[in-house]
Amino acid sequence: WDRNSGDCTKVLEGHSDSVMAVAIDSSTVVSGSLDNTVRIWDRNSGACVKVLEGHTNCVMGVAMGGSTVVSGSLDKTVRIWDLTTGAEICRFTNDSGIYAVAKLKDIVVGGDTTGRVHMFELKNY
Repeated sequence: WDRNSGDCTKVLEGHSDSVMAVAIDSSTVVSGSLDNTVRIWDRNSGACVKVLEGHTNCVMGVAMGGSTVVSGSLDKTVRIWDLTTGAEICRFTNDSGIYAVAKLKDIVVGGDTTGRVHMFELKNY
């Protein structure tokens, strides 16, 4: 949205179901959807540059940090993806669905459907 006029400046289209989570940095937008995918968008052009597939249930949380994307899903996984290639780097499996994720340096946190917050260390990946 334009802050002065309140007008929408760009619409990113491509998901086939509701978007549940978004993250942004200076050049990239990441979105997670009920269609079980994560999409990586070029912020300037609005073009979808990658579709990350692998989750078997809704993607409820996304985060970015450095050269990675983090996604959390009701399929009970937190997945770490390479931002450039779209390849899955690693995954953590939980005993309940993941609703929210965040990343700071080599630490990823995920909030689950039972009210717990889990911490995962990426330093070995």
